[in-house]
Amino acid sequence: MSTEKGLHVMLKSLTADWWMNVQPVIHTFRKLESLSLVFLDDLDKSAAALITTHLPMLAKISVVQADDSEIASFADFVSELPPTQLRSFDCSLNQTQMPLLKAIVRQTCLQELTLQFIVRPPFELYRLFELTDLKSLTLSFNYQPSPQIRLRFKRWAEESRSKVTDWLKSCKALRSLHLFRFPDLVPAVADALPHLHLRRLHIFSTGCYEDFYEALETQQLEYLFLAECSEEGLVNPTSRLKERGELVMKAVAAMPCLRDLRLHTYSTLDCSALDHIAKRVPRLETLSFVCRKGENSTWTLRALEGFKHLTSLTVLGHTKFSSREILYWVSYMHCHQRPGGFRLSLPAQDPRSWYRGMRAPAQLVPSTNDPATATLKHVLKWLAVFGRERHWRGNDYEAEEERMFVQLWGDARGPAEGLQLLRGSGPYAPWLGLMHSTGLPIAWRSFL
Repeated sequence: MSTEKGLHVMLKSLTADWWMNVQPVIHTFRKLESLSLVFLDDLDKSAAALITTHLPMLAKISVVQADDSEIASFADFVSELPPTQLRSFDCSLNQTQMPLLKAIVRQTCLQELTLQFIVRPPFELYRLFELTDLKSLTLSFNYQPSPQIRLRFKRWAEESRSKVTDWLKSCKALRSLHLFRFPDLVPAVADALPHLHLRRLHIFSTGCYEDFYEALETQQLEYLFLAECSEEGLVNPTSRLKERGELVMKAVAAMPCLRDLRLHTYSTLDCSALDHIAKRVPRLETLSFVCRKGENSTWTLRALEGFKHLTSLTVLGHTKFSSREILYWVSYMHCHQRPGGFRLSLPAQDPRSWYRGMRAPAQLVPSTNDPATATLKHVLKWLAVFGRERHWRGNDYEAEEERMFVQLWGDARGPAEGLQLLRGSGPYAPWLGLMHSTGLPIAWRSFL
């Protein structure tokens, strides 16, 4: 339509399901910088030729699907792109990985790399060690492997520890490191940290490796996410949790530039710990932590008053806040009037406590019978309160971190990923809907 009217399309970012839907009009998007697709179909040499001809400014490609039957063609697609074409690349890999890893290395100007390994861990990770200009590196493993495969990768990681460390150290410009379900790589990360200058560090499943916690204090981060997982009995996360917690507190207190802190660990934060963080990290905007079991909810809210710039709060653990005291706290802090509004998530709230002082509704659904709940739903940008009784292991979203991000913060990270997540299911089994197993909804309001 724009072509018929003589208009020039200045689109810079495009998200679609299939390349075939984009191909007929690709010549009109010469200013396109980012292309996000769900499926691999038709991404081959001919597609690379079209991009080379018509999309000279394209610097970022994201593809969600992992399909071994298409991986050879996709590797050809990446190989045929000019070596200086891409600055950012994001894709998923299944069983077959080597052809694509070889192709990725040909992109000599790559600065951002995101790889999701679906079934098989990356035994060929060494193929990427030539990429030393990376500013952002994300490696994630979506599913738990068999015990045999897990043991094999653990041995590989131990044998390759120094090489992985040297690779990370060689990336002098690295500012963002994101590892999801790769606890066996954490020792190498710990060795590299003193030589890095990160702004963002996101480690889901630290393996409870204590040297890593000690190395944290070498960083001046703006974003820190730590999650501890049980690793199916291979690691006991309750062992030395006090020592790990003290190391984290020491490191966080030395990061005054921190803006986003998410601690999904077995070490809880009590009032004194929150006070300590608030005094030393005065401009924190996002906070997620596990509350101390049995601690008075009023004390917790009082300690949170020290965070004058907070715009997103998630309290994990079995919380016992009441809607009235939350509303009073929001009103007293005027946090709902801060730029961008305020987000509150309580994934494991006690329902009886929420309706303290009034008769709870017959069914736990977002209710207008409670004036405080109704007001919170009106003034907050994001409100997610779920009842999980007493079942909380420290991180109930271990299986799919992506759902955790959507449910607790409302942010889907990236166009293609966001497209897949907000549908509620992925293009391939066994992905589940976003609302699967969240618990009983007590209060829910969102503006995505």
